Amino acid sequence: MNKGSVAPLTWSALSQELAQRHAPGIEYQRFLARWNDPQDPIKQSGLVKKFDKNGLVIDTNSPSDEPEVQGQPAPDVLDRTAMSATKRAQ
Repeated sequence: MNKGSVAPLTWSALSQELAQRHAPGIEYQRFLARWNDPQDPIKQSGLVKKFDKNGLVIDTNSPSDEPEVQGQPAPDVLDRTAMSATKRAQ
């Protein structure tokens, strides 16, 4: 991906990726609560460009060594998002 690229994910797709990494899924209401929590670093990470009830858009902010596959974000982006989104959900 090029610098500044974005990767849209539905909540379902994100939960599937998290499940593959043996992490709990996340849905809109729980993500919104974390986003609104001033103690949670997810907002300051700069990784999430925007989100709504349909999903979120990840701002990659850096090039990836792995190519984009059929509109799916590179695995390193998913790993960072998954870990950030579920850090406190466990």
